Amino acid sequence: MLRYFRLILALSVVTRLFGAGEPLDYFLSDGGPYDESVPTPAEHFGFEVGEWHLRPDQIESYLRALAAAAPARAKVEVYGHTHEQRPLLQFIVAAPERLADLEAVREEHLALGRVGARPAVVNLGYSIHGNEASGANAAMVVAYWLVASEHPAAQAARRDLVVLLDPMFNPDGVARFAHWANTHRGQNLVADRYHREHREPWPNGRTNHYWFDLNRDWFPLVHPESQARIGRYHQWLPNIMNDHHEMGTDKTFFFQPGVPSRNNPTTPARVYELQEQLATHHVAALDRAGSFFYSAEGYDDFYVGKGSVYPDLTGGLGILYEQASSRGHVQETDFGDMPFAFTIRNQVIASLSTLAGAVAMRGDLLEHQREFYATANDFAQERGIGGWVIDPAGDRGRAWELQSRLAQHQIEVHALKRDVEIGDRTYAAGEALWVPAAQPQARLLAELFTDRREFTDTAFYDISAWSVPLAFNLPHATVAWGDARGLAGEALTVGPRPVGELVGSRDGVRAYLIEGYGFDVPRALGRLGQAGIVSQIVTEPFQAVPAGADADAAVTLSRGSVLVPVTRQASKAAEIEAVIDSILAEDAVTVVALASGHTPDGPDLGSPSLVTATAGRVAVLTGDGLSPYDAGAVWHTLDTRYGLPVLLLELDDVASADLSRLDAIVMVDGRYSGLSSRAVAALAEWVRDGGTLVTFERAAAWAADTLKAPLAMREAGGKSTDEPRQPFARGERLERAKLIPGTVFAADVDLTHPLAYGLGSEVLPLFRQGKVQLETSESPYQTPLVYADEPLLAGYARDEDVAKLAGQAAAVVAPMGRGRVVAMTDLPVFRGYWFGSMRLLGNAIFYGPAMRTP
Repeated sequence: MLRYFRLILALSVVTRLFGAGEPLDYFLSDGGPYDESVPTPAEHFGFEVGEWHLRPDQIESYLRALAAAAPARAKVEVYGHTHEQRPLLQFIVAAPERLADLEAVREEHLALGRVGARPAVVNLGYSIHGNEASGANAAMVVAYWLVASEHPAAQAARRDLVVLLDPMFNPDGVARFAHWANTHRGQNLVADRYHREHREPWPNGRTNHYWFDLNRDWFPLVHPESQARIGRYHQWLPNIMNDHHEMGTDKTFFFQPGVPSRNNPTTPARVYELQEQLATHHVAALDRAGSFFYSAEGYDDFYVGKGSVYPDLTGGLGILYEQASSRGHVQETDFGDMPFAFTIRNQVIASLSTLAGAVAMRGDLLEHQREFYATANDFAQERGIGGWVIDPAGDRGRAWELQSRLAQHQIEVHALKRDVEIGDRTYAAGEALWVPAAQPQARLLAELFTDRREFTDTAFYDISAWSVPLAFNLPHATVAWGDARGLAGEALTVGPRPVGELVGSRDGVRAYLIEGYGFDVPRALGRLGQAGIVSQIVTEPFQAVPAGADADAAVTLSRGSVLVPVTRQASKAAEIEAVIDSILAEDAVTVVALASGHTPDGPDLGSPSLVTATAGRVAVLTGDGLSPYDAGAVWHTLDTRYGLPVLLLELDDVASADLSRLDAIVMVDGRYSGLSSRAVAALAEWVRDGGTLVTFERAAAWAADTLKAPLAMREAGGKSTDEPRQPFARGERLERAKLIPGTVFAADVDLTHPLAYGLGSEVLPLFRQGKVQLETSESPYQTPLVYADEPLLAGYARDEDVAKLAGQAAAVVAPMGRGRVVAMTDLPVFRGYWFGSMRLLGNAIFYGPAMRTP
């Protein structure tokens, strides 16, 4: 014990030598002279930068103080809000004459005219991962320098640039981490990596409110932070977009370019030439500071949904910076203790070298952007792509979500002007959508619609596929350049979200039927369940005559439709009418009013084939060892898409919780060894009593092994047969190639199974990561999704792994007593935007009672 306290004392002495925070000249060597009327960070905060982790409110306060002190040079604008209603800020710095007429400057920039004297636009962005805090704290030093410094470099930046400084892309995550780090900071700092300050709890501050990685959301645009950021991005189209991150503590400092063999093939080669040119400024600045760094390895420029790639495909340069993290106020490394202030310093240096590079490269940057958009149509023609036709397939909610996202990316969508026959499908004029390839965002559009399956490098930093049409599972086809003439009808704008449609009279209504096809049906079920209204699941299709209509006006209702009896729950008639009103006002579903219990074809309304739906009382298990991304995606979907109050249930509380109040429990991918034997027994009893346990990836394997659910599992991928000896130096690349990094596969769907109700298509694109593989069920009726014989749709997978996947189960429903375990190998709500398979989650929650084995 005495030895331990001596160690702590030694560490505290070392950290005091470095200092908990540092004065400005530590970050800004040769940065002055300064305007003394502008408050320094220390004068405003009462402590030096790096002494404490700044909270979002402190950051906002200081930026507003800077703008108030120097209104001719800077201003603060709020361009959106987070889930937790924190403002998204942009600190704008420019020459006084430009700042006074900023809208005219912006419009001139978007006109992409001759270079002349017009400024380049640089967007400095920090801490999209909330616990990568050196960026947000460095932003305060950079903002001060931009406003207060009279150094020639600062004067040049104000003269030749418009600087848009985003101090924190993820304020909710920054707040969560700052609270944790500050809460555990003592007067004597502790660098030991096992100190509680450095052991941030699950799910940690990296993510936003719903535990999403916002640096994967640049094109899915699931969250308000991303939607606002992309809106702001396209308002300005910056020439350089900085993206400041942190990485492992024992590393140094990274800046782009990334791995050359893993560049996105649609990005113009000129982007990488300009990145190399900008890198020379970073090298010079970091060398002067004595910092170690690296480039062109480890990170890539491939996935379009990252902040360092999206700008490359929209006329600018995206630049990733990664600083070794102290993950607190100081942390030990192989080369001694790393103080927080040191990590901030490197971010400041790279920010200022970016500005210096932008000044020197202003003409090249502006000319690249002009050329990028001037050649957009040529790019489409060279690719031989005229555009894409998309069939909304009668699902107005899903089609609106797609069109809305494309519009946010400034992608033009038209009505299809004439019928187009491709394969065995006719895309109807006036109904189908036409997305022309020849438009300003041609390169971004080509990436969003790609189904690439060939790769020069099979090691991926992130995923290998992201096709938007596949994610939405809407019928679509590519039209060749020479066949595209005359297809563009009127340009479409995105109006309000579509609402419901009522068929029949509400006078004397006995029941309502909600047609089961479509994205919004679980939303309607969620409203009914929350109001305590009993609804029933249609398991056999039938015809019904709308109230007040003639017999020849009968409509056909599909499996998965929802019957809402009115007269059987007469005491709730007023509540039923109110909920139906809200469904019609907010959900894109068809509601049929019925006056008779008799149907001209199929089961009557009192048929035993109707099964009572659940009320949607659902819990998601959370805690150490589980994927916060997957848990967040499920939570976000159930909460924001379906309107369900989700119980986030910690693993430690499963044994003591009253599970009888739940209809469904969701277990996402992860390790469940932390569940006690009492918790396992409680879960098993709850399932046998009628509950629905929904499991994904390794959770399905856990249910088979530990819960003894009748599921057969195996591990896909791995070592090849008779794999030859390989050089050690190639090991990481070869092992990465064995992974399924995020790939799209086709599944054949049994549309008569309740898990698949309302999907509408017998082929479903599934996004797949990981190695867990399900065997088909012993019951011939309980494998509703099976991978197709030729399953690969987009992305990378080894031929042998594709072959092993063919014909295997993608989802199995295993009965246990009166309940069931729903097992899926893939998360159907991946990153919150895989809309085509999202319905699987809603069906698992609401339709569980209908999944009984025949």
